[in-house]
Amino acid sequence: MEQGLIKNPILRSYLYMALYEFFGMVLFLTGINCSQNDASVAALGLFIAATLTGRLSGGHFNMAITFAVYVVEGKWLQNLTVGLSIVLIDILAAFTAMLISIGLLGSDHTFALVPSGNNKNYSLDYMLYLMLIEAFFTMVFVSTVLFVKYRRVSATTDGMLSNLTVAIALYVCVRMAGPLSGGGLNPSIAIAIITTDAVQYGFDNGTSHNGHILFLIPYILGPLMGGLIAAGLLNLSSKITIDSEEADNMAVGRGEHNQAINPVDEDDGLSFEENQRRNSARGMTIQLDEASGKAALRKKTGLERVSARDYLA
Repeated sequence: MEQGLIKNPILRSYLYMALYEFFGMVLFLTGINCSQNDASVAALGLFIAATLTGRLSGGHFNMAITFAVYVVEGKWLQNLTVGLSIVLIDILAAFTAMLISIGLLGSDHTFALVPSGNNKNYSLDYMLYLMLIEAFFTMVFVSTVLFVKYRRVSATTDGMLSNLTVAIALYVCVRMAGPLSGGGLNPSIAIAIITTDAVQYGFDNGTSHNGHILFLIPYILGPLMGGLIAAGLLNLSSKITIDSEEADNMAVGRGEHNQAINPVDEDDGLSFEENQRRNSARGMTIQLDEASGKAALRKKTGLERVSARDYLA
């Protein structure tokens, strides 16, 4: 996914953001309805929607993601207007997708977001159970989104790879949460699906297609709780990353990494491969300057750090 951070745009930017966010959500939810929330179709639909629209809108398509980004940014008053705008756009787009899906499939063949096999249980204990399931798997999914959105903790800056990572995370979370809670993980979609069903069938008419509108409580609060936890995890990871980078920069400033530049250092007797391993552990790598022909240390990118842990440690 593209970075898509909440910012305060001018009016024209608002319109572009609204248009692309709206289009992406319609595409995403229409695919979910046509496939009855098949995890693979939902994941690929999100991948396509984010690829087509993410650069201009941020590609949220989920109130929990918008809420998490809002918390991470921490600019409560400054970002409030645009954050609410994204939420309202996504909800409006979700209702539009429901109308399109009903026109294409008929009212009896759209996806019904209800707990699997137990959609008549409205007890407090069961609602809390659903809320916890939704919160946990939304936390996993939203954490994946945040960790590829924010470059300071991301392993890659490749937008397509980021989108693919998020799509895989959605597939895994829907497959795991589906048998337990129905696999909502998205308050914007839950509002549109459950409200549309309630308007068509009544609050609870005894059919297997329709669940009680009370299920909106766990399907909204659970994912929002998951988004809040994901934001907290990102902030913690960002602090750890920043502290580590500051320590590396101080070490470079003191000249602690300079001996490792040479392929073989006579003072410490390390071979070129051993020096590379030592530099890798410090988050550094040797790069040859093509202009001067001299070797110099530079900090590794996120992807190089991951590779180094796997192959050079």
